[in-house]
Amino acid sequence: MSLYEDLDLKYSPDLSQEDIKRAFRIAALKHHPDRLQSNECEGFKRILHAYETLRHDESKRKYDGSRAEPAKFKFTLDTFKNMMQEWMDDDEPFTKMMDDVAIWLDKSTAVSSTSIKDKTIVYDSVVATLDEVYHQVTKYLHMDEHVICPKCQGRDEACVTCLGKQLVKVTHDIPFTLTSALQYTIQTANGWVVHIQLRLQPHPTFQYYQSITHSAQNDCDLFMIMTIPLASSINRLIQPWTHLDGKTYCATYQDLIVPGQILYANDLGLLKKSGGRGRLYIQFKIHYPADRAQLVVELKQKSIVAFNAIVLHKL
Repeated sequence: MSLYEDLDLKYSPDLSQEDIKRAFRIAALKHHPDRLQSNECEGFKRILHAYETLRHDESKRKYDGSRAEPAKFKFTLDTFKNMMQEWMDDDEPFTKMMDDVAIWLDKSTAVSSTSIKDKTIVYDSVVATLDEVYHQVTKYLHMDEHVICPKCQGRDEACVTCLGKQLVKVTHDIPFTLTSALQYTIQTANGWVVHIQLRLQPHPTFQYYQSITHSAQNDCDLFMIMTIPLASSINRLIQPWTHLDGKTYCATYQDLIVPGQILYANDLGLLKKSGGRGRLYIQFKIHYPADRAQLVVELKQKSIVAFNAIVLHKL
């Protein structure tokens, strides 16, 4: 296969550099790593090799004269970036596509092509609240893909659809349902493998217990800090609080609650894959009354409305 065929061109002595450039743009998009469904990436490097040779008049004349493959140039990321810089001309869609290729090449030139198996996109700016995770809300990734213009197939500079840029932008809305995981990997209908890093907004009351214990066993558990009066500690009856499900709970414990103690309630955490919910861990702080008289008053106020009474357990 000749270098012209690598760029889907038929050899002619009248071919201009503009013709070669336009052919390269179309071929590069066609063989873009994100568009490949297999682990093949040598085709894209052949396109770069062909364009590197044919874009220079001197090397093109030598090749046309011999019609044999010249010595392969040393392919480096710097060579690629310099080649792109000469003719991108602030063409935003194609520039973005080539930036993606540069990132891919930076990763793939050090490994074999067989390690590139899927379309992979790292999307790390998904923000959610703990309430959304608790209720397993469905969120959407809005991801853009630049494809060859379906109207002119990238060959009409006067095309009103792509405005002569050969490419049009297609936006994909990719749904995914929030779970207790902070990292997601999903496969889309068009073959993308998308890795998602979830960033949780701080909640005024609750947080992941896993972020405190650093244990995967607590990935469905929640944690909160509660300050209770000394009387509640003695009476073993905890004042009501509003949970993420919108319900109000109160709790009892079988023993005296001491400062810094951590107790837990079952089935008030995040939803598990196996069904049911994780735990809610509560760390207690004790508020001491100003004097003994106030303590006596608080001890007499034992009645708490049992909204949803739960029992706390010791670790």
